[in-house]
Amino acid sequence: MMRQLGSVRKASVCHKGTLAVVILAKQHGLIPSLADVLRSLLKGGFHLDEAIIREVLSRAVDEEWG
Repeated sequence: MMRQLGSVRKASVCHKGTLAVVILAKQHGLIPSLADVLRSLLKGGFHLDEAIIREVLSRAVDEEWG
């Protein structure tokens, strides 16, 4: 695994988590609702604290978790 990470760093590949990717998708107009995507991820077993969800929706994309 460490060898693979070294290769990623050498290739200058940016590493982002799932939450960052879906935020960027919303900000670039690729998805209509970040909240809907997060709900789908949670149903599929993705673990994320509800306080973080509320903060991200509020700060990053001006959506509400309701």
